Amino acid sequence: MDIRSGCLFVPANTISRQRIQNLLKGTVTEDNKSDDVEGVRDLSDKLTADKIAALKNKRKKNMARNTIKSVDDRFGATMDLDVPDISEDAVDRELKGKERVWRNRTSVMEAASKEFTSILSILHSFKLREEAAQRQKSAAPPPRTISNDRAKPQPAGYSRYDQEKFNKDQTAGFKIETGLTFQGTSIMSASGAKPMVVESSIPAKALTPSIDNSNQRHQKRQSRTPIIIIPAAGTSLITMFNVRDILQDMRFITTEERKTTCRRENEVLIQRLKHDGVTVPYRVVENPLKFGDDEWSRVVAVFVQGPAWQFKGWRWGGNPTDIFANVAAFHLMYDDQKMDNNIAKWSVNVLKLSRTKRHLDRAILARFWEALDRYIIKNKPHLRY
Repeated sequence: MDIRSGCLFVPANTISRQRIQNLLKGTVTEDNKSDDVEGVRDLSDKLTADKIAALKNKRKKNMARNTIKSVDDRFGATMDLDVPDISEDAVDRELKGKERVWRNRTSVMEAASKEFTSILSILHSFKLREEAAQRQKSAAPPPRTISNDRAKPQPAGYSRYDQEKFNKDQTAGFKIETGLTFQGTSIMSASGAKPMVVESSIPAKALTPSIDNSNQRHQKRQSRTPIIIIPAAGTSLITMFNVRDILQDMRFITTEERKTTCRRENEVLIQRLKHDGVTVPYRVVENPLKFGDDEWSRVVAVFVQGPAWQFKGWRWGGNPTDIFANVAAFHLMYDDQKMDNNIAKWSVNVLKLSRTKRHLDRAILARFWEALDRYIIKNKPHLRY
């Protein structure tokens, strides 16, 4: 027999299973009270078996009230957490949204959101312009400079037959005429003789400076850079914003895209890179109203928009037919666009670009340079091409 907590218990095998459960739950009914007191004897008159059973149940209730259950016991069987299924991408986005970039003295100097495309394009154009000017300067012959030294007679070389000019100071101040002779004359006749004239061995050409042609000397050097005219309207596919991308880089970029990265210029100098590696400059303008005869003679191509008012104030009376007879004409349009009626009846080379297939731009724009080279070779071979 074991005594626990001041109570006398009988062995567990003598108590039924139902009685053990009732004791653990702390409920003792009138029916099973007799069963609980079985096997427990009275210790005294005041501590009867019923009072012992009541004390035992009270102690169990106090122990149950003061005992802290573990987390696994409380939530494992009674609580089911309803956790939604969250994908790894959603978790990754949530974490990245709460990230903060650590700043230091190096990272704050980095402008990751700034673009300097426009500045780089301007620097690139200046560099190409300087290289072209340097090549022209090195290829051109040095100009002839006229100095006062050319007007002076050049000193003659040594001659053994012309020794008199080296003996001018041999008379020692006696005024002796060394050029006289007494052969065949008397003394009296020789007194009035004149000195012989010594012919100089210096040629006459050496005494007079060479005279160059004044027209060639003062003539202004003419430029050989070809000129291309494009429409001034903003609705044209080729404008001053994207002309360098189209003709120099051989790729089409809309005017709206270029307006955000570069500024509009009055004229552009593009550098065309040929197959043999040679770079040729071309001047691109949109307003030829102030052109002189020299500039009009260097106009090799014009991009036509469609309306005839584009040629108002031009040379050849502003007549498109006469203009296209002297200048190569081109028209740039989309392949799904309807052709203008004037373009259809004029002598114009049409270049059709795709709205989406940018990989075809180089092949289409190469046709422009091929046609322009043929025109310059045939009509204006004195220009660079």
